[in-house]
Amino acid sequence: MKSKNSAVLEDIENLETILPVSNLNESRVRKRLTRFLLDKHVFKTWVGDMFIKSLSSSYYQDPDYKDRLLGDCARLRKCLEWVSKARPSDLEPLKKKIQDSDIFSTWAKDPFKQYILSFLEYRKESFYTDANKNNRKDLDTIRRFSEDFDLEDPDDIDELYGALRKKGRGVFSSYMGDAFLEALWRNSTSYKKLVWKKRGAAALGIAALCAAVALASQFVYLKAKDYRAQVEYEILNGYLNASSEMETGDSYEEEGTDADMSGSSSAILDEYKDLYALNRDLVGYLHIESLGIGLPVMQKKSVDGYYLSHGFNGEESREGALFIDSKASFDPPDKNLVIYGHNMKNGEMFGGLLNYQNEAFYEANPEFSFDTIYEKGEYEIVGVMRTRILKENEEGFRYYRFRKYDTEEQFRELVDFLETNSLYETKAKPRYGDEFVMLSTCEYSEEEGRFVVVGRKKDD
Repeated sequence: MKSKNSAVLEDIENLETILPVSNLNESRVRKRLTRFLLDKHVFKTWVGDMFIKSLSSSYYQDPDYKDRLLGDCARLRKCLEWVSKARPSDLEPLKKKIQDSDIFSTWAKDPFKQYILSFLEYRKESFYTDANKNNRKDLDTIRRFSEDFDLEDPDDIDELYGALRKKGRGVFSSYMGDAFLEALWRNSTSYKKLVWKKRGAAALGIAALCAAVALASQFVYLKAKDYRAQVEYEILNGYLNASSEMETGDSYEEEGTDADMSGSSSAILDEYKDLYALNRDLVGYLHIESLGIGLPVMQKKSVDGYYLSHGFNGEESREGALFIDSKASFDPPDKNLVIYGHNMKNGEMFGGLLNYQNEAFYEANPEFSFDTIYEKGEYEIVGVMRTRILKENEEGFRYYRFRKYDTEEQFRELVDFLETNSLYETKAKPRYGDEFVMLSTCEYSEEEGRFVVVGRKKDD
């Protein structure tokens, strides 16, 4: 695709050279130009073919059309540049922006837009393929280093950083490796001396220095873990998207699943069966585009709270994973599911959920989607609130234990809770018989505080 891009850009450059010097509003000039272009084989791609075809039309009788086409060429070049430089997390928002915009205004409108979208998909696919390979390679390298060096020993940190520095940047091939190098540097003796010198700090006492070294050593591990978790979830998103696009067969039913899943008569959706094969604790997938959330939702039936401290791959992680309570049921489905996630300072997991404190943010983003592995679901928000975990003997509505309702009276308890605690009024309202999903994370304005966004499932 990159070499194809070069050929397309070369044709665009030829087009930008031809257009200003050609009087295309005259039919005879267009005919003469057509013969010349065909005889000399000036163009190499579909861009040139379409331009030559357009010369037989009446487009260029409009005196502004040539300038508009030049503008389209410039915009195509700029869009390809954006896609080439975009970070993986920016590709999906960029795709939506391109799809929703009228970027071009000539015969190039549809083919130029389609070409950009194709290149964008290529970039997504190539990133996830390369990232998966490079990150696994770098993770293996980091594991070997952690076996050979004591990363709680400042001398070992200095020795490892010095050895890697001599080898140059070829040691790692992903930003996970770069993060590990950065963490080593920031915890090396050289860096500390530099910082102390710049700040003019007095010498630390020996006890404080030991504490700083201990914290720094932990940081080396944790920083690498943070980057690793971030990369893993980006790869999962790419893996999911690729599976969704490639799968064309019928959905299928897995055997041997955990607890409620094992007795399910439902068929797993095609787009989730590959992720499910990687980890059978997968129960769904949450999408909140405005927050950059596209994450698997897990359920460990045998251990409550397991995914508070473990990622999708089952390894320990500060970020954990989004998860639901071990007692929640999908078959038959509960009327209310609570999805829990950490409020991370780096914005991962539910770190961005508190944006919904702002009513303007809600008005711009009043919906989210949550698919179980069996069924797709779109939800409209009916409540945004601050609340807290109640003490054992304290009376009140416990949203985190509310899984179903069988009567109007039970439903009314939920409605009263929403009306009492919501930060503002939402356009959508809960109705008896609705299915709900609650997104819950920590909120620190009070002890055991929680921030909760509640959505009702939209009618099919």
